[in-house]
Amino acid sequence: MVSRTVRLSLLTLLCGGALLIAGCGDSQGDGDSTAPSGGEGTAAAGETTAGAPGDAGDPGDPGDSPGDERPDREGVGGGSGRPTDAEREAVGERAQAAYRDYIDAINARDGATLCDLLSPASVRKLKPPVERSSCAATLRASIGYSDPRGLPVWKRTLLNGIDGTQVAASLASARITAAIVTEFADRDEPSVESDIAYLKRVGGRWRLAKPSGAIYRAIGVEPPPDVIVPPRG
Repeated sequence: MVSRTVRLSLLTLLCGGALLIAGCGDSQGDGDSTAPSGGEGTAAAGETTAGAPGDAGDPGDPGDSPGDERPDREGVGGGSGRPTDAEREAVGERAQAAYRDYIDAINARDGATLCDLLSPASVRKLKPPVERSSCAATLRASIGYSDPRGLPVWKRTLLNGIDGTQVAASLASARITAAIVTEFADRDEPSVESDIAYLKRVGGRWRLAKPSGAIYRAIGVEPPPDVIVPPRG
């Protein structure tokens, strides 16, 4: 009887110890699962916040490629939709050639060439002081005009050089800044200035989108304030 009681007591102690150990193990397991869960969530949030500025900065950084603002166009830049440097340079040279023809035509009083380089709307905006039956005759007679108000009488225009050429992404328009010297028949002092010309390609040929200061000087008309403003459209 005593031995049986001892065995039961020992069994009770063993079961109680087993339950105590199991309970401690469960408590430790719960703590382990909670702590890493919170740690992983915090790390993920930190990575996202730190990575966002870098990810956002790459596509929109204006310093990455100066041509990002250029629209895509088919058949330009070897299929990339963006003009290459070589294409821009070639277009710029053609625009410069048209501008030189324009200055040469002014000096030659070549009304026909000037009318070819200027649209009818540009000629109307110019408001030549002498009216003739045709555009060519009007410009030819107006160059070197002596205004009774005493404005300088044009003699010739010297092109000292082209300081800069900006070609649009479409390769259909350009802005030229040239250094010119205008000499006058009735004055010793020439006018040294920058001539800003806007050109556009029409039917495969380059023309002036609006009159530049050079031709205003040639016809004895004071250039308007908006002569350096880009044309609309």
